[in-house]
Amino acid sequence: MDMHVVDEETRALCEAYDEGRFPIGRRAFLALAAASGVSALGGALLAPDAARVAYAADGEKAASRAADAAAGDEVPAAGLATLTGDKVRFTVQSDVHVGSGSNFHSREKIAHAFATLYGIADAYEAHFIVGDTVDRANDAEFAELVELLNANARCPLGITMGNHEYYLHGGDGEAARAAFSENVLAKLEVPGSFQAPGASADGQTDFDVQIGDAGDGTGYHVIGVSAHSEGNEYYEYYGDRKDWIRERLAKDAAEGADKPIFMLMHHPFAETVRRSSTQGSCAEFGDDPTVPSVDERSFYDELCESYPQLICFSGHTHTPLQDPQSIYQGEGVTVAQTATFARGYYEADWGVDDGGAKVGDATPAGGSDASEALLVEVDRATNEVTITRIDFRGAGRVVGTPWVIDPTAPVDSQPYRLADRKARAKDPIVEKAAGAKKAASAAADDGAADAVALTFYTSRSVSAYGDGVSAYFSLRADAVHPDTTGVEDDQVVSYRVQVAKADPSGAPSTPFYDTRFISDYYKVPQDQAPTFVRQLFGISLTSGTDYVMTVSAITAFGREAKVGTLAFTSDATVTAPASK
Repeated sequence: MDMHVVDEETRALCEAYDEGRFPIGRRAFLALAAASGVSALGGALLAPDAARVAYAADGEKAASRAADAAAGDEVPAAGLATLTGDKVRFTVQSDVHVGSGSNFHSREKIAHAFATLYGIADAYEAHFIVGDTVDRANDAEFAELVELLNANARCPLGITMGNHEYYLHGGDGEAARAAFSENVLAKLEVPGSFQAPGASADGQTDFDVQIGDAGDGTGYHVIGVSAHSEGNEYYEYYGDRKDWIRERLAKDAAEGADKPIFMLMHHPFAETVRRSSTQGSCAEFGDDPTVPSVDERSFYDELCESYPQLICFSGHTHTPLQDPQSIYQGEGVTVAQTATFARGYYEADWGVDDGGAKVGDATPAGGSDASEALLVEVDRATNEVTITRIDFRGAGRVVGTPWVIDPTAPVDSQPYRLADRKARAKDPIVEKAAGAKKAASAAADDGAADAVALTFYTSRSVSAYGDGVSAYFSLRADAVHPDTTGVEDDQVVSYRVQVAKADPSGAPSTPFYDTRFISDYYKVPQDQAPTFVRQLFGISLTSGTDYVMTVSAITAFGREAKVGTLAFTSDATVTAPASK
């Protein structure tokens, strides 16, 4: 395989950018870098193009979208025509985080997202916001939230509390819920909002409402359950609502076992969707509100046994909707996870981000433009549920293939069973230089992956960590793809880089460096540069020493395949700081 150390022209381009010597703006650099086959280090910094779409990634589309917004016109999201037909429609949003910082452009995102939704359909039965509406829960944030919702939402609102609504009040859950009711719910002016003054759930932070009822009992129940905190700073507790949930589900299911029932919780059920497997990331249903529960699955399993028609929507994790594990089935109850509506993503599970943050802290710079939601449709005739993932960035677009759920389907035939999808998943595909494709794991033949163009180079840079030499790798990401014949909408979510000292005999050596790097899968397509470039955070190299670097691609379902191997001699000594 013809893999090589990066050429001097590309090296000079990257060094100039690293050291701030490039005499053009960052957007212009991005375009030039892409044309040169090299992406900007650290990811794209998305500059404002217009007030209404300050976070939009593509300048031409952003300008067009801003002009349409200013003229009062609405443009349907790409790939989704204006909706028609006798469907019950509602949206699910989460993690608005008003007050989280100007760099997330919450005001612009909220206005743009609602305008995009009303370009898709004239009206919805409801917009449900599933917690973390604000960042610190002070009066100013609540006031801004209400202002933005009243100004931009046209259809009824239903809102549950997450963990952030409790932060100002510490462990005083009663005070936090009272403040939310007084400062948010009591001030909603959007017609038909379920918790507004005089409405059916006036001031209630937990509710059971019916949508789509034409007066003949054909509506569908939506149960909203807020996170609770009782006497401590333990904000993912729902245990004191178990009996209330049981009561509501029994009543709602009595109206027809073939009808879906919807439930909203900020935190997902444990060990279901992505990033729901650790304490603090999932809903906890223990009997003691002051002690984190050690058994998080028992209540979920109970509901699965009795209510397989239940579809539960959650947020909290900020996992992008591009992740195919944003929906979970397996035991009965469907769990569907929505992403952040107006804040940046947390890519904690897939590796090191573009700034060097480790697993658990990773928030890629290219994710600060995040704005996504779920659009839910129920067919009145069949009760079939279709969930479409909407990405509002730029002009808006549909993410992947809609999820279709039959609430009467036997549990063992549910299409999004995690075990089944893992079993069907296939290795990533790596393109040959001639354009043909093959599974990278099918052979160790280096000639199979010429198109990947794996490279290594060093560069002197000045950063917050001092003046030093850093090492980088790059590969042609547009030559590496998920094999979606196994699982549709699968993604290459990270690249594993292993580096070992070269053995003079040619025998394999044990890697001293083994790090995963989050791919650009969460970005809008136009921001996914054809060449993927990252600093080798935490690596130490000796000038004049021979090394072997092996890179693999990893999918969302854990299938890993070799992308390529590069032998190189380091032209500088690198003593990099450890990952942040």
